[in-house]
Amino acid sequence: MRRVVFWATYPIIFGFQLISNGILTGRNIVRYDPDAIIGWRLVHAPVEDLLFGFALVLSTLSLWVTLGRRGIQRHPAAGEGRSLWKWIRRNDG
Repeated sequence: MRRVVFWATYPIIFGFQLISNGILTGRNIVRYDPDAIIGWRLVHAPVEDLLFGFALVLSTLSLWVTLGRRGIQRHPAAGEGRSLWKWIRRNDG
């Protein structure tokens, strides 16, 4: 989160999240119980959905960075998916 690239690209993710949430909730494809919402919406999307989306992106990127720092597929190429399983077996205990 300290890098500029995160904050430069997050508005793109946020924009698409607003579009998809607006379509799903604006057309009543997804409906929320009014008692389950904190209180306000942004483009039909409850604030909780936007916070959840932020947490989801942040946790995915954190896991990616953590695995990269441990040397798991530092330079991935096609067919190298087995290195993750080797790492899991080696550290399984």
